[in-house]
Amino acid sequence: MNRLLRTLTCCIVICLPALSLSAQESINDIETGRDLLLNYSFLPRDFHQSVFDELWQDWPEPLRSKAEKATPQQRRLMAFKRFGFSPREDDPAKPLQ
Repeated sequence: MNRLLRTLTCCIVICLPALSLSAQESINDIETGRDLLLNYSFLPRDFHQSVFDELWQDWPEPLRSKAEKATPQQRRLMAFKRFGFSPREDDPAKPLQ
C-alpha cells in the first residue's frame, strides 16, 4: 500500500504542471475562438449598414411611429431587440451575434 501511495504521489507531482499548462492553453483557445466569432466574417454580408438602419420603415404600427420619433441609437437598440440581437459589452453599437 505504501508503494502505491508513493507512485500516485509521484504521478501527481509530475502531471500537475502539465495540467496547469493545459488549462492555460484552454484559456488561449477560448480567447482565440471568441475573437474569431466576433471579428471574422465567415460569410459575406446579406445587406449593408444603411439597409439595417432603414428596416424600421417596414415595421408595423405602432412600432414604426415609435421608431420614427427615436434617435438613431435608440432605433438601433429597438432593431436589436426586435431581431434578437444583443449589444456587445465593449461596443454597444455592434451586435454580439
